[in-house]
Amino acid sequence: MWKGNVEQIEHDALRETDTGDLVDSLRVSFFLHIYHENQTAGGIKSLLYLREAITKAQLLRVDREATYSSLDGSDQQLLRRLIWLLFVTERGVAMLHKLPVVLRPNTLFPWATDHSRDEVLPAFLKLVHLFYVFDQSGIFELLRNSDTDVSSMEALARGCLELLQRKLVDSDRSGDGDGGSSDVQKADIFVTRQWMRAVLWRAAKKFGVVVDGIDPVGVACEFLALVSRLPTTALESQGPTLEFKTYEIATAVVDAVMDRPHSPPTTATTQLTMAWAEPRNTGMVYRRLGRSGLHVSAISLGSWLTYGGYADEEKTLACVKKAYDLGINFFDTAENYTAGKAEIALGNAIKKFGWKRSDLVISTTDGCPNEEINWGAQNGEILVNNHGLSRKHIIEGLEASLERLGLKYVDIVYAHRPDRLTPIEETVRAFNYVIDKGMALYWGTSEWSAEEIAEAVGVARDLRMIPPIVEQPFYNMLVRNKVEGEFQRLYARHGLGLTTFSPIKMGILSGKYNDAVDGKLPPDSRFGSSQDKFAKFMREKIGSSGDDEWKKEIETVRRLKPVADKLGISQSQLAVAWCLKNENVSSVITGASKPEQIEETVGALKILDKLTPEVMAEIDEITGAKVTLDPARQD
Repeated sequence: MWKGNVEQIEHDALRETDTGDLVDSLRVSFFLHIYHENQTAGGIKSLLYLREAITKAQLLRVDREATYSSLDGSDQQLLRRLIWLLFVTERGVAMLHKLPVVLRPNTLFPWATDHSRDEVLPAFLKLVHLFYVFDQSGIFELLRNSDTDVSSMEALARGCLELLQRKLVDSDRSGDGDGGSSDVQKADIFVTRQWMRAVLWRAAKKFGVVVDGIDPVGVACEFLALVSRLPTTALESQGPTLEFKTYEIATAVVDAVMDRPHSPPTTATTQLTMAWAEPRNTGMVYRRLGRSGLHVSAISLGSWLTYGGYADEEKTLACVKKAYDLGINFFDTAENYTAGKAEIALGNAIKKFGWKRSDLVISTTDGCPNEEINWGAQNGEILVNNHGLSRKHIIEGLEASLERLGLKYVDIVYAHRPDRLTPIEETVRAFNYVIDKGMALYWGTSEWSAEEIAEAVGVARDLRMIPPIVEQPFYNMLVRNKVEGEFQRLYARHGLGLTTFSPIKMGILSGKYNDAVDGKLPPDSRFGSSQDKFAKFMREKIGSSGDDEWKKEIETVRRLKPVADKLGISQSQLAVAWCLKNENVSSVITGASKPEQIEETVGALKILDKLTPEVMAEIDEITGAKVTLDPARQD
């Protein structure tokens, strides 16, 4: 319907030739510009109709003050509003699309009178003023010619940008809005002002001009704080230009962070997030998962020990609630943890506490090919097709997991260890299928090699399907080679995210076994009393006197204790914080059997700054586990 009406309006507009009808014709041209700009921002029709409206305004000479002397008050106000609207719109389009401007304000330009201020919203007049500030600075010429020889424009750039900075500061002092301004007008002012600051900073950076008082990160924070106070309808009224302006602000933030001289070396996978502050003010940090749009708490809670068998139900619920109260939004489980009981326990906790599904990131692991780890084929009586990464088990296994969790979908489903008996194409197609069906939102891998991950990504891209976005590896101070060495190319090439597990290496790095070199394990420790298979294996391995590998690791952990003591933190916090210092780690999956353990673990976020380069180097020297990269194998 709209398309037909617009085509009729376009046809009628072409017939307007009478000067007396030019005002109405100008309005029509401007309407057509807005319509096409919302259809295709910066498209040919949008720009043509804007130029047509400006040309008609110039034919009416409404861009000259002398035109208004023979008009009555109402006609004067009408034409003034039209020319201001064109003035603002043309400059907005010029900045977005690097186009020249036609309307040139001078001493004859019809600026606002005292009577005008009674007829026009104050916020709109501020918007006109902001663009006039930009116009005076000469910034439009700089932006339009920014791809030409920089050196020839440097002197002009410095003068323009310094003038513009002074004017913007003066504009800020006049306030952010008036009581008479609508939410839509306030959104216009807020968004445009912050956008102008970002554009100014980027232009100044290009020409080597220092802009005092404008920090892109601060601009972005103010932008988010301002728009968060406005209703959604006010922001939606901005149309597609809001996306352009937000992109410009975000790009300035990226440029600023990349330029900071004291930042650690930045790789292609450094993930920058402009996220809303959590209303609960827990202090939790949320990181982007690889190159996806999903954000996970930097510390997450896993279920290997926490729930579903090794902790009683009461402690399980207490641990999960404590994690949520501390800001953890990411909970990890698996189909093979305690024969599915871990998934049931997590599902019961979510139901009991009534948390919103959208506040949680839930992951489960599907398809472990090792029957020894499957604890009795919980999905059926005959194991042969109830494990592994076949299409059959991925689909049926995930359906069973969702039933145990009591959820319609999981956010992430992991392929638990590679299955070399199943073609990789079958596995990729199966995970793509469960995502298409809404059973999962993303998929990843767990304990795969770099070659296997790269192969899965390549197959997915060849098939135009969804590739894995995350790997879940074993990673801590003592086990580093895969994450820091083998995976190096995957971060830059494929944007791989990491959710690492066992940061304290089954409790060893916590220091609780520092006095157990002779094989006498603390009775209240996992290895000392737990009846799970791994704990029993470790007790047998350590024996009565402890094997050589155990003794070597305990001696290393003992030498780490003075480092933690010097920083005033526990050894567990040191171990978790050390993992979080790796910029490629999206989340560290932790376990706990008591709520107070979770509180201690989350405290690691507060001491990241204590792990200076000197402290990290000391840890490398003690552990002797630093990975040396081969320059010939780096991108």
